Amino acid sequence: MKFTVKLLGMGLVLLALMFTSCAKDGEDGMDGAMGPVGTNGIDGVDGTDGEDGADGADGANGADGTDGVDGEDGADGNANVTSQNFDISGHSGTTYQLATTMLTADNVENGVILAYLRINNEWYQIPNQQILTNGFSLIDISSYFSPIGSSYRLNLAFSRDGLSYSISAGDLDELRLVSIPSNSNTTGKQSINGNIDLTDYHAVMQYYNLNE
Repeated sequence: MKFTVKLLGMGLVLLALMFTSCAKDGEDGMDGAMGPVGTNGIDGVDGTDGEDGADGADGANGADGTDGVDGEDGADGNANVTSQNFDISGHSGTTYQLATTMLTADNVENGVILAYLRINNEWYQIPNQQILTNGFSLIDISSYFSPIGSSYRLNLAFSRDGLSYSISAGDLDELRLVSIPSNSNTTGKQSINGNIDLTDYHAVMQYYNLNE
């Protein structure tokens, strides 16, 4: 009986201790609200730029380039082109012959000989056809060179309607020869390097800087 009472007393003590312990531990409180976001701090001052570094040393000079190829020699100028005038106003007949120191074998055979005939104020390259003379006759003039020793002679022949024609004194005025050596850039009988028309007397005179 006493033992039972002791156990009962010990149980009551333990129960009292449990209630006391629970009374001391309070319930967990609710989390508080988050505080406001703080203000950004002021940017720091930029640092001072550093001094420029010293210039580097100049590099070594490059090697000289290879010399260019020499250009080709230019063509010979017009210094050797010559001309000569002949008064034929008093000539008459069916032909005309002219021997002159201009008509060398080299000039005739290797160069170019141009012949121009003036009637009144018109110049015609010959040979030519349907030339109006001062006597108002329409004539054709043919030309050719014939050898005489080591040089040549210029021959003119006059015709009309296919027949030999005799001109009268005063029908023609002046004959002019232009000698162009073989080294003066003449190509063919009708052009000089394709630049001018050899039938144009004034163009030829200007091109070769000859007095008209």
